[in-house]
Amino acid sequence: MSELRVYPTLVTEATRDISVLGLAAEAVFDISEDFSVSLSRIFAANEFFRYNAIYRINDQIILRGSTNLDDESRALIEYESRF
Repeated sequence: MSELRVYPTLVTEATRDISVLGLAAEAVFDISEDFSVSLSRIFAANEFFRYNAIYRINDQIILRGSTNLDDESRALIEYESRF
């Protein structure tokens, strides 16, 4: 395991149209310098684990694919700048 992240996230309840602040964790495993896989979960929410594939295009841009193997899959382009 190369990284362990604990971070705040929004938890949306679709049946009531509300969002609350929740806590999530992600364990990242490096396959190569630019490619990783991870497993993430939101605590205190009735959600499945999320399985992620992460490809670092460069120091600022990350391409992430994510699925819960049930009813939701997504692709994201993330931009980060560290200072």
